[in-house]
Amino acid sequence: MSLNWKTRLLILILVLSAALGAFLFNQIMIKLPFGPNQEDPKFFETNRYAYFYYNNGTMGQTNDLVLSVTSTVINQTHSNVTIKIGNKIQGSFFVNPNGIVYQNGKLKGNYSIWWVHVSNPLLQLTSGFGIQPGAIFKVIDPTGFMGPAGSNYTAIVEKRLVWWPSSQKLWPILGAQASFQIAIYDSSKNKVVIAKLDLTCGLIETWDGGVGSRKTLTLFQTDYPISRNRLTAFPALWVIGSILIVATYIFMRVDWQNKYLKRVHLNSEKRNDTTLLLTAGLIAVGIEFVDIWFYVPLGLAGNLYLHLGFIGFLAIICYIQKKRFVWLIPAFLEVAFVFAINFGVGEPYVPSLTAFMGSTISWLCFLWVSKHDNDWSEGKTWIGKILSKFT
Repeated sequence: MSLNWKTRLLILILVLSAALGAFLFNQIMIKLPFGPNQEDPKFFETNRYAYFYYNNGTMGQTNDLVLSVTSTVINQTHSNVTIKIGNKIQGSFFVNPNGIVYQNGKLKGNYSIWWVHVSNPLLQLTSGFGIQPGAIFKVIDPTGFMGPAGSNYTAIVEKRLVWWPSSQKLWPILGAQASFQIAIYDSSKNKVVIAKLDLTCGLIETWDGGVGSRKTLTLFQTDYPISRNRLTAFPALWVIGSILIVATYIFMRVDWQNKYLKRVHLNSEKRNDTTLLLTAGLIAVGIEFVDIWFYVPLGLAGNLYLHLGFIGFLAIICYIQKKRFVWLIPAFLEVAFVFAINFGVGEPYVPSLTAFMGSTISWLCFLWVSKHDNDWSEGKTWIGKILSKFT
């Protein structure tokens, strides 16, 4: 059964409203003094930890060690920072909770190499969305991790980018992280380190380099809220979307007496078709959230099953509404490309799977063709009957 343009437009608006509502809810939560989405958290102002896989760059080290950075608040002006490699303390130092290092008991304006303060980009939507290339930080290596202890360095922001972790052993990171890349120069203006830092809070994500040796770090766990925006917006998407689906279904069942609302009352078939398309749209948007922000815990297999499951759900809608299965192709191509790029040449499944919005494109195709009645054409042979459902 066909849906008129007003119903199709309503479905599209409701799905977009769920996504926009999740974003607005996140923005509101940033400004509230409670909840997981803090406005401007600083790593050293509370007790925090960050764990990294660490390789010291020497031949024969096959297993990564764990390097930990822990912050313990002493008082309002001092926090103690401890660096451990495995079970061995590599060093410790004092910082002001704002991140500036105490050097001989005084604050001289230098951050440590372990954290620099950047403002929340979601509060700077009209001014460049956070830190920009060319920004400069003065940093110090208090414990001698990358070179002589106490050495001063200059960190320059080279570019903004996205960190796409793909190994499932990094599952606490959840998904892609908006990041920026810095180059760290020594006093002789030699580039000694390239590192990626989180765009929302300045924590190291990956590290490559050092003075005299090429050390590597990869963040794999922290209680610092690097993912606070997604952890607020994603549940809000499902809550808002579920409310809209239920409310819309009830709204369509009411036999309105008002002449302006009378046309909202739909028969059971149109009501079910509308609810199915609305639900599919919410799931498609939810999958896009997972594709960007929550894919790491699922791994390659889990993400493939998720997308294949959605294709199966769309196929059921095809069968119920008697629409051609050709509209499944965009969602199928999203999965098929991964087989070529990952199983064929060994490239990571991200962002090839997660950045292509095949699921949403297929749903939009379904929404568009819902203006038509049954468009299955019956072939004369059994092969023709099958092929007619696709072409």
